[in-house]
Amino acid sequence: MATRPVDHHPPAAAQPAPGHHHDCDHAGAHHQHSYLDLAGSDAAWRALMIALWIQVVFLVVQVAGGIIYGSLALLSDSVHMLTDVAAIAIALVAIRAARSAARRFSYGLRRAEVLAAFVNSLALVGAAAWIVWEAIRRMGHGHEVDGIGMLVIATLGLAANLVSAWILARAGSGTNVRAVMMHLLIDAASSVGVIVTAIVIATTGRHGLDSIASLLIAGLALWGALPLIRRTMEILLDVEPDAARVPDIADALLAHPAVVEVHDLHAWHQSEQEVMVTAHVVHLPDASTAAVIASLEELLQTRFGITHSTLQAVPAASLHAPLPAMAPDDAAAWAISRLVAGGVAPAIAHQRAHAVAATLAAGARSGLVSPAAVLARARAAGTPRSPGPAVHHPH
Repeated sequence: MATRPVDHHPPAAAQPAPGHHHDCDHAGAHHQHSYLDLAGSDAAWRALMIALWIQVVFLVVQVAGGIIYGSLALLSDSVHMLTDVAAIAIALVAIRAARSAARRFSYGLRRAEVLAAFVNSLALVGAAAWIVWEAIRRMGHGHEVDGIGMLVIATLGLAANLVSAWILARAGSGTNVRAVMMHLLIDAASSVGVIVTAIVIATTGRHGLDSIASLLIAGLALWGALPLIRRTMEILLDVEPDAARVPDIADALLAHPAVVEVHDLHAWHQSEQEVMVTAHVVHLPDASTAAVIASLEELLQTRFGITHSTLQAVPAASLHAPLPAMAPDDAAAWAISRLVAGGVAPAIAHQRAHAVAATLAAGARSGLVSPAAVLARARAAGTPRSPGPAVHHPH
C-alpha cells in the first residue's frame, strides 16, 4: 500500500469490471479507454494479405530448393522467410483485433499478437538450433552444393522480399506495416548474403562456405528471437512496464494534493503498445471525486503515457470516522507521526507539518485545522524521504 494514512487500512473494494471504448463514472469508479490505431485500413489489410501469399509461396520454393540443391544456407534463409510470414500474420491479427472484439474477450484480441510472437520466436530458436547442428555436422563430413541452383533460388527469394516490401510501402505507414517492412528488408539482406555465397561456391567450388553462411544466418535469427521471447513473456506474465513502475506511479498519485492514500495499485501491458493501470484511491473529504479522478487520469496519461486506467476513488470520510478539526500543533503532531511512518525524515516532517498547519490556521476563523489536510499538503510539498521503501506491495 502507498499511503498518507488516515487511521486504518480501508477495506478492499471490488474492482469495477473493465469495459470498452467509453468513459464512465459510477460509484467513484472510472474507466478511461483509448485504443490505438493499428493500421486497420482496407488498403493495409489487402497489402498484407498479398505480401503474405508471396512469402508463403516463396517459402515453399526456398525450402524445396534447399533440399534439392543441398544448400543449408537456403534452408537457413527460409527460416528468416518464415519469420516474415509470422510477422505478417501478427500484423493481420492486430488489425482484426482493432476492428472487433469477440463476445468472450472483454479486452479484445490484442494479446493474440503477443502470443503469436512468442510462439513464433520459440519456433525460430528451434529451427536455428537445428541449422547450427546441421552446419557443424556438414563441416565434419563435407557436403556438395549446387551453386547455380542455389543462386537462382536465392535470387527469387530476394525478389519476393523486395516486391512484398514495395507493396507494403504503397499501402501506408501504419505501425504494423512498417514493422513487417523491416522484417522483409532484413530478410532481403540475408538473401543477398546467400547470393554472394552461391556465386563464390559456383565459381570456386568451396562448398564449405554454405555451412558458414548458414551459421551466420542462424546467429542473426537467434539475435532477433531471444530478446523477443523475453519481451513477450513479460507481457504475457503481466510484468510491470519499464516506463510505468508501480512505485513511480504511486508516488505520482500521492503527490496530488487531494489524495490521501493509494492501494491495490497494479500496472501491466495489455499489448505491446498499451499499458493499463488499476488502483483504489482515497481522497480528502472536501474534494470532488470526479475532479480527482479526472486529474489523476490526466497525470497518468501525461507523465506515463497511460491511456487506459481504472480508478476507484472514495472520500476518506466514507471509510473512516471523520477526524475533528484540531489546534495547529495537535494536527501537526498527528501528521508528523504518519509522515514518518511513510518514510519521511523526522526533521523534514516536523518542519513541513508545522508550516502547513500554521498556514491553514491563519486562514481559518476558528483557528482549528483539519489534520488530514495538513498531512496531504505536507506530502504534496515535495518532502524528501529518508532511506527505505515507502511503497509496499502486498500482492
